[in-house]
Amino acid sequence: MFNLYEVKSRKETTEKRSISWAEVSRETGIRHAQLLAMANNEAKRIAPEHLSALCVYFGVEIGDVLTPADVDLPLAA
Repeated sequence: MFNLYEVKSRKETTEKRSISWAEVSRETGIRHAQLLAMANNEAKRIAPEHLSALCVYFGVEIGDVLTPADVDLPLAA
């Protein structure tokens, strides 16, 4: 469901630096435990403001955060 490892990796590559989950937590205001639960697909719910904060921080769209990295979605005809 969540694709946070992939978007985090892309930001690290773009910025040429390592980014910790603690930093993401500080910058987004999302509790560290909740952030890890989302990253590991263990979160039961996600607040809309958390999803928005993640999109802003990573500079991505909602579909980038919520689309699993290992699933090929069929193209619309």
